[in-house]
Amino acid sequence: MLTPLAILLVVLGTLVILACNALGTGFFLRKPPRGEYAVGLIVHFALLLKGSGLVVLGGVLTSLQSGSVISGFVHTPGWAKGVITVLVSIGVALAAFMAFLAWCESGSAGVKSRLTAFVLCWLVGIVGPILLATVLVVDVSVPQQTFRDDPTLSSATRAACWTLAGFAGLGYLAGSLAFGSRVKYMYGRAKNWARSLAPFVTRLLMPRGVVLQELRKELDLHPANAPLSDKLSYFTHPMVKRDSACRALLTQRVLAYPGVDGELCTVMRAGSLRDRWSGFEFVRTASPELLKVHEAAWSEAVRIGILQTAEDMDKTPMLLLDFDLKRNPPAFVKSLVGAAGRFRGTTHYERLADALTQLAHGAEGLRADKSKAKVSKILKRAGYPIPNPQQPSLQ
Repeated sequence: MLTPLAILLVVLGTLVILACNALGTGFFLRKPPRGEYAVGLIVHFALLLKGSGLVVLGGVLTSLQSGSVISGFVHTPGWAKGVITVLVSIGVALAAFMAFLAWCESGSAGVKSRLTAFVLCWLVGIVGPILLATVLVVDVSVPQQTFRDDPTLSSATRAACWTLAGFAGLGYLAGSLAFGSRVKYMYGRAKNWARSLAPFVTRLLMPRGVVLQELRKELDLHPANAPLSDKLSYFTHPMVKRDSACRALLTQRVLAYPGVDGELCTVMRAGSLRDRWSGFEFVRTASPELLKVHEAAWSEAVRIGILQTAEDMDKTPMLLLDFDLKRNPPAFVKSLVGAAGRFRGTTHYERLADALTQLAHGAEGLRADKSKAKVSKILKRAGYPIPNPQQPSLQ
């Protein structure tokens, strides 16, 4: 059952590769397109990847058959022969892809370089896939006893297999030269990201009682004259958001700060976006009893924060890309709107509503991207849509 499927995949994938490398390039004789005409090369790249995938999948199915031809002349265990077949198939497909890539870059090369590239492209871009398809089809269709009884066929197959191994080696070498530095760069970034994320994940998975103890230790280490923003900064941490005991401890420490009401207004007026976000979260998660006691001062602090944010949006179209927003500006705006919403039904909400209207006008000049679209939905849901430039607001 696997034999006809393997043959179909190999033949179909090889035809797709040849359609790109032979017909698409004029057998590597046509000059590669430049400028706006080069956009069509994307289709060729996509077809090459799909054709290579079909050939490799056919090679996998071939490796499942007994006595793989590609690795049958190597004295290795059965599972190793299958691995060799798959690796050679991937290498030859990669070499064909690199041949097409070399043709795309050959327009500005010299005569000798173009001639060398033409020969190599012909070998690995056209001859290689045809030879690989021939060997794979022979592998699944010709009985192994035939190879043992026919020395000529056996010798020809051995030569073809070693040639394919050479093509695969060229493919891996060219791929490493072309993409090696990029892969190394991405690996380094992933490694640094994982290293920086490890402490956060460790703390996030801590039991809640342990998190509370660690938070208390960190707060005790803060000097007595530390700014209020240092304590407020914990309110945007995911561990604090999901633990009411941590929020209660933080609220207690914030309220113990001398002149907390006036200092909160100062943070909202002169602090960074991250400090402002922390202040909004503090007000948004405060208990109703605390809001009633500090209603006038905290509503004014929220209003100042909203107006300052509106001014920043109006002056800085790229504000949503600010590092202080932790790459999540919609969460910042949602916290802002939520803090203002805590004062609905009070005498102070009218001034907050005016501030939110100014925020919507300030957000009109932000750079149009996905973050702005999400921010627009949040403001519209709250009743303060961003004005359309084509249809100015009458307010």
